[in-house]
Amino acid sequence: MSIRWKLSFVFLFIALTPLVLFFMISVTNTQHILKQEIGFSFELVAREKAGMVTSTLNHRVEEARALAKNPDILAAVAAANLSFSGKDDVVRRQNILRINKAWIKAKGDTAEARLIHNNPMSEFLRTYQSRRPHVHGEVVLTDRLGGTIAMTGTLPNYDQANEGWWKEGFANNQGKVYIADQGGDVNTNTAVMGVVVPILIGRKFAGLLKVNFKMAHISTIISNLYDTSDVSIFMLRSNGKAVIEPRLEKPGMAFKVERQIIDEGLKSGWAEDHQNSTPIVMGYARVVPVEKWSPSNWYVFVERSLDAAHAPVTKLSNFFIIGILAVIFIVVPASGYMADSFTQPLLNLREHLATIAEGNLDIIVGSDRADEVGDVLRDIDIMVARLKRTLASRDDLNHEIESRIKSEQALNERSQELQVAIIKAEDANQAKTRFLASMSHELRTPLNAVIGFSQLMQLNSKEPLSPKQKMYTDNVISGGSTLLQLIDDILDLAKVEAGKLHIELNDYDAKAIVCDSIMLAQPTAGLYAVKITNHVAHKASIQIRVDNLRLKQVVVNLLSNASKYNKPEGTIDVDYTKTDDGYLHISVTDSGIGIGEANQSSVFKPFDRLGVERAKTVEGTGIGLCIAKHMIENMHGRIGFTSREGHGSTFWIDVPLATHRLDQKL
Repeated sequence: MSIRWKLSFVFLFIALTPLVLFFMISVTNTQHILKQEIGFSFELVAREKAGMVTSTLNHRVEEARALAKNPDILAAVAAANLSFSGKDDVVRRQNILRINKAWIKAKGDTAEARLIHNNPMSEFLRTYQSRRPHVHGEVVLTDRLGGTIAMTGTLPNYDQANEGWWKEGFANNQGKVYIADQGGDVNTNTAVMGVVVPILIGRKFAGLLKVNFKMAHISTIISNLYDTSDVSIFMLRSNGKAVIEPRLEKPGMAFKVERQIIDEGLKSGWAEDHQNSTPIVMGYARVVPVEKWSPSNWYVFVERSLDAAHAPVTKLSNFFIIGILAVIFIVVPASGYMADSFTQPLLNLREHLATIAEGNLDIIVGSDRADEVGDVLRDIDIMVARLKRTLASRDDLNHEIESRIKSEQALNERSQELQVAIIKAEDANQAKTRFLASMSHELRTPLNAVIGFSQLMQLNSKEPLSPKQKMYTDNVISGGSTLLQLIDDILDLAKVEAGKLHIELNDYDAKAIVCDSIMLAQPTAGLYAVKITNHVAHKASIQIRVDNLRLKQVVVNLLSNASKYNKPEGTIDVDYTKTDDGYLHISVTDSGIGIGEANQSSVFKPFDRLGVERAKTVEGTGIGLCIAKHMIENMHGRIGFTSREGHGSTFWIDVPLATHRLDQKL
C-alpha cells in the first residue's frame, strides 16, 4: 500500500473516530434523558388524575356526612329506635327477619314496603336525590339493628344488617365514614360508590345512612386528554379489575407489570412493559381518600405504546445518523485531498534524490513552499552544494569535521551547565515553597485581626458607623476575605509542590457531595446573576471513593469559575453519569465566554489567567484549576475540559466508584 493511501486512512480515522464517538455518546445520553422525561410526563398526568379522583371522593364523603346531620334525619332515626325501645333486641331482630322474609317473597310489594317507600323521610330523601340526579343514586336510612327506615327506590330486602356495607358501617359506628366500592346501583342502573355514615345520637349508635354517588363524573375525570387513540387512561382496583368498565378501551384486568405495581402498593411513578404484544410505557398514581373504603386502593394508569411515545427519540436518532453519513461524505474526499497534498511533494523529492544518487550534483531542487516540506527541499539544495564543496576539497571536509567536533564539545559543556542550572532551579523552587508556606501562616493572623475588628465596628450598636464608614469597612472585609482565600490557595499550592497534600479516601455519597457543593456556590452564582441547574438532584445516589472535603473544594472551584466567566443571566448545568471503566463522570457546563484555542494549553498552569481582559474584570489568582488537577489526580481521578470561544465550556472530573477499588496508596 502506498503512503498516499496510508495517509488517507490515517486522516480518515483521526477525523471520524472522535466524531463518531461524540455522536454515539450524545445519542445515548439524549435518548436516556428524553425517555426519562416522557415517562415522567405520563406519571404527572396519572398523579393529576388521581388527585382529582381523591378530591371528588372526599367531597362526596363530606356531602354524605352533612346529610347525616340533618335534623329531620336525626329525628326520624330517633323515632324509629324509640318505637322498639324497651323491647329485646332478639325479639326485634326476629320481627325484622319476619318482615324481610315476606318482603323478599313479594319482591318489595308488601304493606310495610309501601309504607316505608311513601313515608315523609323517603319523600325527603327522594327530594334530595332529585336535586342532582346526575350525581345521586340510591339513598337508604336504617335503624341501629339494620331495619329500613326510608329509601328512595324499591329495595330487594328490608333487612340491611346482613349487607356488606351495613356490616362495615356498623364496625365504624364511632362516627367514621366507610366508602363502599360496590359497583352497580339497582334503582339507577349505573356504576356507583356508596358512602356509609354512622348516625350518632348522644354519642350512641342509632343507625346508618348510605348514599350512592354515580361515578359518571369520575369517568369524565379519567377520560382521555390526548388527540391520539393509542393513549389509554383508566383505573384499576386492588384486585386488578377495572373501576368503571364501560369507559375502558382495554380488557378490565391488570397485566403483569400493572399487577406488580398494585401488589407493591407504590404511590406513583412510571414503568415500561415489554411483556405485552405491543410494548408500552405507563405512568401510574394511587388514589388515597381520607376515609376507609372497601378496595385497599384505586390506581390511575396512563399508557401508550413505546413506539408512539418514543417517536421523538427515534427521530432524533435518525437525525444523528443522517448527520454522521453527511460528515463521512464530506470527510472522505477531504482526507484524500489532504493525503495528496502531503504525498505529492514527497514523490517529487524522491525523483530529485534519485537524480542526485546517480551523481548529478548540478541539479537544483528549489521550492517556494512555506511549510516543512519546503524547508526540506531547500536543505537538500544546501546539502548538495556542500557535498560538491566537500568533494572538491578534502581540507574543507576535515575542517568541517573538526568544526562539528568542537560544536559537539560545546554542546556537551552547555548540557552540563544546563544540568547545574536545573539543580539550582529546583533548589530555588523548594526555597520558594517553604517561603510561601511560612509567609502565608504569618499573614493570616493580622488579616484575621483586620477583618475581625472591622466586623466589630459594624456590629457596635452604641456607636453605629456612618454610611461612608460602613462602605469603607465593607471594602476592608471584602479585601481581607479575598486575601485570606488567596493565602489558602497559596498554602494548597505550596503543599502540592512540596508533595505534602494530604488525601484521605473513603466511600461517600456523590449526590450529597455535588448538592452540597452547589449550595456553597450559589452565593457566587447569585452575585453574577447566573442560574445553576442541578440535574443530579433527580438521580439515584452513587457511592464513590474520594476525599470528601477535597472533592467539594474542586467542584465548588469549577462552579465558581463557571459563574465568574459566564454571561449575564447565563446558565450552569451540573450532571453526573457512570463510565464503563468504573468512574463517576461529573460535568459542569456553562454558557459563558469560553476559552480560545490559543489559551487552552495553559488552563491548568498556575497563575495563568488566560488573558489580560479577564484578569481585569474577574477576581482570582489563576491557581485554583492547578490545585484542582493535583487533588483529583491524587484521588486517582481525571480532570479535563472542552470549550469553544463564545460558546461556553464544560469542565469534567472522573472519580473512582466505591466498587472500583485501586491498590495504589498515597
